[in-house]
Amino acid sequence: MNYILYGILPVKLISLAAYGESSGEGTEAMKAVINVIQNRTKNLTFFGDKSISNKYRSVILKKNQFSAFNPTDPVYPKLLYIAQHWNTEIKKNKALQTSYRLAQSAIRGALSDITRGSVYYHRYDYNPSWSKNMVAVKRIGSHIFYRKPGMDVSLLSMFNPVTILISSFLIAFGYWIVSRRENNGK
Repeated sequence: MNYILYGILPVKLISLAAYGESSGEGTEAMKAVINVIQNRTKNLTFFGDKSISNKYRSVILKKNQFSAFNPTDPVYPKLLYIAQHWNTEIKKNKALQTSYRLAQSAIRGALSDITRGSVYYHRYDYNPSWSKNMVAVKRIGSHIFYRKPGMDVSLLSMFNPVTILISSFLIAFGYWIVSRRENNGK
């Protein structure tokens, strides 16, 4: 166990996960990885490490869940280096800056779910045995995203809470304007 990763802020850990898993594939791929992390935090009993209290750390650092955090993965030493030298690395690394902005949005609850409830993914050129029991949702970059069969993925769950709040306000405001015009016309 590497205590460096347990000591950084959850927003930085989320950023490192997105960066480590998909930084070479652009913003959409990093957003999708963060979506999977968010979706997994909704079921900590299954996806979380019970010995870790923070929900994001619990999901990200659970053994063998995100390959970039496996000590044998070639990306792992780089993530440790970045975690130790965060202030320097964030200034010079555009992909890390992007993953950090996305992680901040996720923490605020303002990151929409482009994976439609996915809790798993893998590279397209890998065929894990668990994938045949899942519903393939979409491919983003070199990863295929999956959700469990029977998961309720309503239309509203595809939008973030901020979007829903703003849309509701605009609809209510529109009704208010129409009702004022009707009342002024009488």
